[in-house]
Amino acid sequence: MPHPVRRIVAIAVAALLGAGGLLSVSTAAVADSRNIQFAANPDSLGAIPDGACTGQGPARAVTFAVSGLSGAARDVRLDGVSIAHTWISDLSVALVAPDGTAAPIFDHIGRASTSDCSNGSSSKLAGSYDFTDDAPTSISAAALAANGSTIPAGAYRAGAPDGAPAAITSAFGGSALNGTWTLSLIDSHAADVGSISAASLEIVDSTGVTITVAPSVTSQAQPTFGFYLGRSAAIECSIVVAGSAPSFSACGGPGWHRATVPLADGAYTFSVRPSYDGLLGPVTSHAFTVGAQSCASATSASRAADDAVAAATTATTSAAAAASRATAALTKAKKAVAATTKAKATASKKLSGKKRAAKVKALGKKLTAQKKTVTKRTTASTAARSALAGAQSTQLTAAISARDAAATAAGACVG
Repeated sequence: MPHPVRRIVAIAVAALLGAGGLLSVSTAAVADSRNIQFAANPDSLGAIPDGACTGQGPARAVTFAVSGLSGAARDVRLDGVSIAHTWISDLSVALVAPDGTAAPIFDHIGRASTSDCSNGSSSKLAGSYDFTDDAPTSISAAALAANGSTIPAGAYRAGAPDGAPAAITSAFGGSALNGTWTLSLIDSHAADVGSISAASLEIVDSTGVTITVAPSVTSQAQPTFGFYLGRSAAIECSIVVAGSAPSFSACGGPGWHRATVPLADGAYTFSVRPSYDGLLGPVTSHAFTVGAQSCASATSASRAADDAVAAATTATTSAAAAASRATAALTKAKKAVAATTKAKATASKKLSGKKRAAKVKALGKKLTAQKKTVTKRTTASTAARSALAGAQSTQLTAAISARDAAATAAGACVG
């Protein structure tokens, strides 16, 4: 499959229709290179090997080479499964992901077990069938209702043997999407036979439309948005007042999209999503504000944020200087204690009698006072360092963050 080509799309968006939605759209279509539908390997199609009641036949393994997908599966379905068989309850059919996870499509409809050869639906398959989670009825219920006749071609849900519907997509919630998928068809009863001549696997993944150009604040009543989707799909757009649910309308495939009615001043949300023949991909949204004073306000806020950073920087510088002075004072006090301690030891060693006693006593009082000074300056130094940390991590960091946000808003403003 070709490598995806990113197509840049710009949309000049306009006002609301009721609660929201683009009023008018003109589209210049552009071909894209990647889709979500994968045809069966032709060499894997053919007759379904006949089985016997005492043992099932080998599987007809129809394979699909899937690539270019990402994220989780949002919708998995089989399209255009051209299958013929004269006794549907002979068959057990399952879709198997590359990691081995399987979702039964139908399994011996009407039978109590694989070896229950006397029972089961004798209805026939002869046409093109789709298997999808949003069909109104299951293939099992349709087979039981047909009561031995041919099941009409069309779309069906997967089904349990008793006719109850079964889910396909949810079975593959944790599966990797790229790789070889297999549609396994097994016949486990003799005589009636069948074949499969065509099938497609369709997988909607979690790839959304990427918004590439979008103002956050603008004084333009018709701002321009750029976006791309690197695959073939229709694109649906919505512009609503902020807080409202999206109201999507088709804005064509990849190309240029333009709306004509100006937006009134206020806050809005622009949303865009891919649509694959009604299968919807994820929504990508962007909030923006329109107003004549918006750009001036954004610029003013940015300047105020610059001033706040300057003030916080000054406060941090002052706190750093105070911390430095407190550290120097503490160091000086500690040196004084060390000197007095040494002098006291020298007096005790070299002097004697009353002279030694007087000297040692005087130095002891001095040492006590100096140690009190060290304690006070230790407390002051700790407080100064704490104030510095607060100025750096709280005031200055917050101011810088606010400044950057304001600068981004001002820079994104289209005046």
